[in-house]
Amino acid sequence: MLKALMKKQMLEMTAFLFQNKKDGKKRSKMSLLLYGLLLLYSFGMIGFLFFQLADFVCEPYFSMGYGWLYFTLFGMMATGTGVFLSIFSIYSTLYQAKDNEFILSLPVPSHKILLAKMLGCYITSFAFEMIVLIPCYAVFIINQPFTVMQIVMGVLNLFLLPLFAVSIACILGWIIALVASKTKKNIKTFVTLAISVAFFGVYFYVMSGASDFINVFVTNADEIAGAVKYALYPVYAMGHGAMGEISSYLIYAGAVLLLF
Repeated sequence: MLKALMKKQMLEMTAFLFQNKKDGKKRSKMSLLLYGLLLLYSFGMIGFLFFQLADFVCEPYFSMGYGWLYFTLFGMMATGTGVFLSIFSIYSTLYQAKDNEFILSLPVPSHKILLAKMLGCYITSFAFEMIVLIPCYAVFIINQPFTVMQIVMGVLNLFLLPLFAVSIACILGWIIALVASKTKKNIKTFVTLAISVAFFGVYFYVMSGASDFINVFVTNADEIAGAVKYALYPVYAMGHGAMGEISSYLIYAGAVLLLF
């Protein structure tokens, strides 16, 4: 049953690729190809920007002995990307799904329904975070000596960090759903749209000033390292875990799983 639910969830997630929502017609093969190429180009360009940022930061941080801060910085950026680009997918999947009443009326355990939906949300967040994490680790492998343990921790982090983004996105999605439920039907769409624009506006504002933020991170590494250690200990532990410290990674993993 879980397999069938997951198949349904994946079909819903990829429906925009194969069907035009405006007229409900299937896309032609040429249209599908062009749409796919556009997505690959978009993901590739964003990934290339993160690769350039990673290449700019990697050498200074490791030369100053702040290799852990390099992974912390890009872990935070990956989380932010995963949250902002998947939050409305999670909002519509968990809180505003049109098929909730139908599915819940079927003789299917509710925990399996929730699990299928959460796995779909996880896959979405995973895909967006890879745009940041893969360039981050690629630059590290190209420019720095590495150990087997660092590679193992890096691979584990690729799958663990999206849980952190999903957890935050679920909380924010719930807040959006709560606000939308308290508004009148005739302005509900407007409120949801306004919140959407606000979220994306904040994200693109941060991204547009990414180079300035990176410069700040490089020139103020000592102050930022101290602030992260005391104010954001779980991501501090993530950075040290990515450097191969098992105890730090277990602390970070425990915090993420607890939040999830």
